Amino acid sequence: MPNPDVVRRWFEAFERRDMRVVLELAHPEIEVRPALVGGLEGRVYRGHDGLREFVDDVDAIWTAFRIELQELRDAGDAVIALGHTWGGGRDGITVDAPGGWLLGMSDGMIRRFRSFNTWEETLEAAGVDVDSG
Repeated sequence: MPNPDVVRRWFEAFERRDMRVVLELAHPEIEVRPALVGGLEGRVYRGHDGLREFVDDVDAIWTAFRIELQELRDAGDAVIALGHTWGGGRDGITVDAPGGWLLGMSDGMIRRFRSFNTWEETLEAAGVDVDSG
């Protein structure tokens, strides 16, 4: 059963780079499919080692990166997280846009993490009728 509190704690720990908590809340077989870091290349990070590599890659690209969660929704075996992202890249690129995440849960931990560039993409991936929100 999905747990929005786990998702909220996970995002908070990620922002603090508290890897002890990030890993504690992540299933050992977690699969990370990001939209920004490695997204264009279709990169998939697997397991706790992959999750550590993902965080390292985020920090290598962004001098600052922040996520503000605005809404969490139950989506069966997953949690939909909708919010906003801000970031400043080491190469001068910036991001200030809505973001969405779909987090599959297993054994009370996050097993699948997918990020999206729009709320609509997130809702569609979760099988939610975008017109009805």
